[in-house]
Amino acid sequence: MAQPEDKTKKAVKAALLELSPIVYQFMPSAAFGGRKGVPDHIACLPVVITQEMVGQTFGAFIGVESKTLAKNSKLHGLQPLNLAQITAAGGFAQVVYSKAGAEIMKQQLVERYKLCQVQK
Repeated sequence: MAQPEDKTKKAVKAALLELSPIVYQFMPSAAFGGRKGVPDHIACLPVVITQEMVGQTFGAFIGVESKTLAKNSKLHGLQPLNLAQITAAGGFAQVVYSKAGAEIMKQQLVERYKLCQVQK
């Protein structure tokens, strides 16, 4: 049985919060004049640049689209274009299909940005 999309969304949100206590994230709405095709999750994670990169902190732009594992669950409309544009601009864009997928996404972010996970 496929995991409902709302459970995937909750798992993505939890995974992002585990990476940093000061993560900025929101879930935009395409309704009422919102931009169509924007990923379900928009986030900005603080990333500390290494010594050889001047030691400054910057924000890494994150866009995550949540889907279910159901056969008819696929990207549609402007979603592929928006994810491609985020990647082309240097951000991190991902499609997540399950709680396990959210954990994989979290590990990819840790590796890409050399993040230390928040201790619980």
